[in-house]
Amino acid sequence: MNLYEQDVINEVLEENLEQGLEVTDNEIATSIMKRLKYVNMLKEENTSIAEKEIQKIKVWKDEVNGEIDQKIKYYEEVLLEFYKKQQEINPKYKLDTPYGKVTKRKSKKWSYDEDAIIEFLEENMYIDMINIEKSIKKNDIKKAFPEGIDKSTGQVVDGITIVEDVNYNIKLT
Repeated sequence: MNLYEQDVINEVLEENLEQGLEVTDNEIATSIMKRLKYVNMLKEENTSIAEKEIQKIKVWKDEVNGEIDQKIKYYEEVLLEFYKKQQEINPKYKLDTPYGKVTKRKSKKWSYDEDAIIEFLEENMYIDMINIEKSIKKNDIKKAFPEGIDKSTGQVVDGITIVEDVNYNIKLT
C-alpha cells in the first residue's frame, strides 16, 4: 500500500459516519467510490494478516498436540484391550474408575440395496413401504407458461407467482 492509499484510508477511518453523506454529483460519487475501494483493500489486508496468523497457530497446535494425540490413542487402546479381555472372562464386567469408565454399546448397521428391496416390496405387495415423490419440472413450466399464463387457453396457471427482482452491484476497479 503506497502513502497516498494510506492517507486516504486514514482519512476514511477518521471520518464520522454519523454526519451522513449525500451524493449530489458524479464527483462526490467518485470520491465515495474511491473511499469504498480503499476500505475494502484495508479489509482484505486485515483478513490476509489474520489468515496467516491463524495458519501459524494451527501449525503450532498440531506440533504441540501431535505427541499428546499419540499418547491419548495409546492409552485408549491399552484400556480397551484390558476391558475386552475382562469382558471375555466375565461378560458383566464394568470398568469404572474415579477418572472415567469404559462402556460398550451394541448397535446394528443396516445397508440397503434399494433396487433389490423395491423389487421385493413390489412383488410382495408392500407398496406402502415405497416412497413415490412427485415434483414439478420448473424449467419446462417456465418455457410452457411464460408470464404464468397458458398460451393455448389464456388461463392463468394456479400456483405460479412471478415476482420481478432487481439486484444492484457495485464493482470496484
